[in-house]
Amino acid sequence: MAADRATIERIGAREGWRTLHFWRGPPGVRLFELYEFWVENRVMLELVTEDMLGAYVRIANGPAQRQLLARAPA
Repeated sequence: MAADRATIERIGAREGWRTLHFWRGPPGVRLFELYEFWVENRVMLELVTEDMLGAYVRIANGPAQRQLLARAPA
């Protein structure tokens, strides 16, 4: 189901659930953004809107994660 940023934030506020917007990546690097949407403040879902989806899909997969880990300092 598609939802925009305002809808995600509105639903979270209406239900009283933690709804947090984040950029993710190594320190100082913004690789992708997402919402942490905490259903009943207990179960976290990562939500992205259509404008966030491309960057999220490029990084949220096995090969991309292995590349990031290989470049990380020990």
